Amino acid sequence: MASASTLGGQLQLATNVSPHINLRGNYGLLLWKKWVSSDGFTTHAGVTLVSTGMMVDIFPFANRGLRFSPGVIVHNRQFAEGDIPLASPQGGAFVVNGHTYYSASRDKPWDQSVSPQDQGQVHAYEGVRIRPVAMTISTGWGNMVRENKGGHWSFPIELGVALMGSPSVKPGYIYGQICDAEGQNCTGAAKNPQLINDVRAQFDGYKSHLDLLKTYPVISCGVAYRFGLHRRGIQR
Repeated sequence: MASASTLGGQLQLATNVSPHINLRGNYGLLLWKKWVSSDGFTTHAGVTLVSTGMMVDIFPFANRGLRFSPGVIVHNRQFAEGDIPLASPQGGAFVVNGHTYYSASRDKPWDQSVSPQDQGQVHAYEGVRIRPVAMTISTGWGNMVRENKGGHWSFPIELGVALMGSPSVKPGYIYGQICDAEGQNCTGAAKNPQLINDVRAQFDGYKSHLDLLKTYPVISCGVAYRFGLHRRGIQR
């Protein structure tokens, strides 16, 4: 089966265990990249979710498509990431966690004696992490294995949730130059322990905005083809 879902594009295979139970495996890929603007700054953010899972489809009525499906999915831990400018491209003052810092400008001439990551506008590269394993529970309509009125083709739908747990904001790295108020005596931002602690504290405050990921909606619809691998005479 090929389907579109909130877990991305999916490929699924299923086999029957009994007239009331199927085993179903899936592979999904969700890619989302966008330029996001906030507070006058623009950053490139991206979401990548690669998942594989196993579900047990339970059919209360053997000759009907209604099903209930507990399962588990395994996915990459790093769910989202973004390169976030902390200061204006023109440099100058910026505030992180209540403390004021001064950044070099994006176009400041480079010093060949200093590493590239210690020059220019101050940025923070951050990531959102989730548990690598999630339980799922869903309900839907459509049996990928058993014969139906449409012959080999069926169009299953599914609605449920994945219990992802509490996400975390994981600071990646900081780069750019911190200067004094006059724009002089610049040093690498990554070498400033106070700024590093302030960035971590600032992003820890955003965790409440990620609470929606604890219970991630699973919605899918697709098209399935049933291969006639069983002899019709013994299929129930």
